[in-house]
Amino acid sequence: MAAVLSNPGTDGGAGLRIKKRWILLPAVALLVFVFIRSLGKPPSIADNSYLLVDVRGAYAEGGPPGLLTRLLEDRKRFEDLLSNLEKAARDKRIDGVVVKIGALATGWGQASEIRDALAEVRAADKKVIAFLNGESFGGNQEYYLASAADEIYMPPAASSLLNGLSAHYLFLGGFWEKVDIAMEVQQIGEYKTFGDMISRRQMSKAHHDMANSLLDDVNLEFLSTLAQTRGLTIPELEEIIESGPFSPEAFVEAGLADGVKFLDQLRDDLGADKPAVFVTEREYQRIPRESLGLGGGDKVAIIHAAGVLVTGKSRRSSGMGETVGSHTLSEALQAAAQDTSVKAIVLRIDSPGGSPHAADEVWYAVRRTRTDKPVIASMGNVAASGGYYIAAAADEIMVDPMTLTGSIGVVMYKPNIAGLLGRLGIGNESLSRGKFSRLMDITKGLNRAETALLSDQMEAIYRLFTQRVSEGRNMETQAVDSLGKGRVWTGTQAVENGLADQTGGLRAAVRRAASKAGVADLDRVETVYFPKPGGLTDQLMDAGAVKAQAIVPKAWQSIIEAAPFLELQPGVYTLVAPSPVIR
Repeated sequence: MAAVLSNPGTDGGAGLRIKKRWILLPAVALLVFVFIRSLGKPPSIADNSYLLVDVRGAYAEGGPPGLLTRLLEDRKRFEDLLSNLEKAARDKRIDGVVVKIGALATGWGQASEIRDALAEVRAADKKVIAFLNGESFGGNQEYYLASAADEIYMPPAASSLLNGLSAHYLFLGGFWEKVDIAMEVQQIGEYKTFGDMISRRQMSKAHHDMANSLLDDVNLEFLSTLAQTRGLTIPELEEIIESGPFSPEAFVEAGLADGVKFLDQLRDDLGADKPAVFVTEREYQRIPRESLGLGGGDKVAIIHAAGVLVTGKSRRSSGMGETVGSHTLSEALQAAAQDTSVKAIVLRIDSPGGSPHAADEVWYAVRRTRTDKPVIASMGNVAASGGYYIAAAADEIMVDPMTLTGSIGVVMYKPNIAGLLGRLGIGNESLSRGKFSRLMDITKGLNRAETALLSDQMEAIYRLFTQRVSEGRNMETQAVDSLGKGRVWTGTQAVENGLADQTGGLRAAVRRAASKAGVADLDRVETVYFPKPGGLTDQLMDAGAVKAQAIVPKAWQSIIEAAPFLELQPGVYTLVAPSPVIR
């Protein structure tokens, strides 16, 4: 009989954990108390004040974090920014908004939504002034955002450039050769460029055509928006860009800016006898929406699908970035459907895709939810491949003109690391039973029978994908296939070809969802978020994951988030290649 060895440290370890918990709880309680005291009552806002908004870096998509998470992490939420601007447009004490624009690390979809929110402030007869810091060389996206303002100012040492857009793509085919890894890739659709990124050294013709189409469409939106707001024609603007304005004075001379001054000077100019009162975002966030005639009415639930789609629970990880789990989304949809106070649902998507099984599970959950309440899909920076798959189940799809979406296709990759192991002096042997038992063995290549089996599986997934889109969008499967083949579209193109219904951001999607539910007072719509924040342990883990992810260079995060192949795990995915960096 096998001996069972007891662990002499088990009881002591349990006692130690209990002691640690009792030590942790008072510390957490103290933090919570200090945080609540810091909130206090809403701040007093003086008449003729200006909301000072500092737009820089990245903005997280997602519902409000739990109290502990807010204490331990410092992430800027996209919805908080939109809410502050919406309140400022209604607040009679606020004369306008001064937006300081630093180096952005967001996508064009979010940048466009922020710009629209600033335009709504202007439409409410409030002044919007942009202060373009120009902290780094380049600045196309930053200037695009600034162009929403009535006036644009720059500090004397600003180093912004308006140098035109370009798109950058990475191809890893040569890398695998260097490390003796044979990467086998199959894909459904000549435009499914995730496979190209893994296996090729350069663009295919289809990839080149699609990339040019995307860049042309984003560039047209970029140029036409700037030309209209600065009173220029597109040819005049193109001529200015070709001249490469590089100094604040050059921007002013070209009609792109209205003056060169420091922020304090701008503040002095906005005031009458004394400097204008600036209200910070953190202060203004404490102003209740209800006090300005916003919210407090019928509820619309917002459910976020931000990250790579995986089967199971959502999680944050420094390895794959943020993932969105099919079980988490399905449970959130069910909870919102069963909540009698919720009138409609907005599914906010910012995802490059992921597991086809996960996407289909969420697709079914959305379709089931639609029988109870309206579901509007709202697309952020990217909602492609599996991200589009789940959107297709909604009643309607709303996109930003610069959203990247579509990519209806499937890709399979399988690394063979036998060469790398040999180079490292690592031997390996395998024993198997069955013809396909070593199908996913990463120490061998695929044989003809295995390749055929995987091809059949991928074809079946693609047929199901097109069928799901066909059902959701009321299109013939042949029409879906003609728009599919892995091709990515901008939001504008998606509306034109029927893959989306209309352009509009998150706030517009909330109003549309409420309208479909028969809500009369759209201004009073109250947004609630599903799923609710987790418990103490979940919040601690989330905060730690965010801190770990923050050390990963931003330039690589889009690749990491869309590339589980970095873990060398073979599989079939509905992923789109990492979004091109269009700057």
